[in-house]
Amino acid sequence: MATIVPSGLAFTARVTPSNVAWNSVAYSDTLNLWVAVSYGGLTSPVLTSPTGATWTQRAAGLATHSWNKVIWVPELAMFVAVSNPSGETTNVMTSTDGTTWVARTADDTGWGSVAWNGTTLVAVSGAGGTANVMTSTNGTSWATQVSSGIASGLDDIAWSSTLGLFVGCNVAGGIYSSANGIAWTLRETPAATSCKGQVVWAAALAKFFVLAGTSTGADGGA
Repeated sequence: MATIVPSGLAFTARVTPSNVAWNSVAYSDTLNLWVAVSYGGLTSPVLTSPTGATWTQRAAGLATHSWNKVIWVPELAMFVAVSNPSGETTNVMTSTDGTTWVARTADDTGWGSVAWNGTTLVAVSGAGGTANVMTSTNGTSWATQVSSGIASGLDDIAWSSTLGLFVGCNVAGGIYSSANGIAWTLRETPAATSCKGQVVWAAALAKFFVLAGTSTGADGGA
């Protein structure tokens, strides 16, 4: 685990309670709390920290899951995490405080990422076929959607309120956009062969950045 220092250029390594792959981290400015989730299949797959320096492990009771992404949803006042399943139907968990987590029913698909546009949560899967998107307005009830334009699925997703668009990417190297998270349009196939699994909207720069999965570096677009 690492935390950024004010200079933005140096990092300090921090000790975590378990030596596993902590896969995603989110911050709640309402709770003044960092939350990280694990890809390691733990019965306590959550870390919390008010500072980013000292971390406490939290139980969630879903040992077979590999949690890919966690986000804080201000309008719902909750953290939402999605996972790769293992024959499970509870592939989402939510928490209002980062400590107590509730499993939510969701389709048995490998959910890789989730984003919020102010009214709707959209989760995406890198699985094949067209049922690779699910949506929720409250974080507790989820509906699988038949998407269009992304037969190979998506591995990460981000939302820009400035542009009113989701942007997603996949291992095939495609970068896609969507206004509603269901109907997608291919925008670019960069020279890099795959998406590494991270799309970020940088509001201050008014750009999306996509991390590439090859040694050619990171590809960014807006």
